[in-house]
Amino acid sequence: MSSRITPVLEGQSSDPGVNERLTQSREGWWQDTQMFGVIGRVPSLLNSIVPVFESFFGGGRIDAHIFEMMRLKTGQINDRKHRVSGPGMEEMINNRETK
Repeated sequence: MSSRITPVLEGQSSDPGVNERLTQSREGWWQDTQMFGVIGRVPSLLNSIVPVFESFFGGGRIDAHIFEMMRLKTGQINDRKHRVSGPGMEEMINNRETK
């Protein structure tokens, strides 16, 4: 049995706000429906945390390469194989961390 939480997919939630946020997460600046789908299992949490993410990460406040490094490192920490697998990925992450 997997210990991973199955994310809510677009259109699956009974909360229209969650479905809209999942669509925005796919089409918008974040481009990660998996993380938002897991958080969306608790609609009030998703609806309250997204504005925090937008405030912190949105609007170019963090350079694009730093933002991508944060996503890669988070994926590595969480062992999200769909995000950080493949030949040379570990080396790429380590090289970026030293810059």
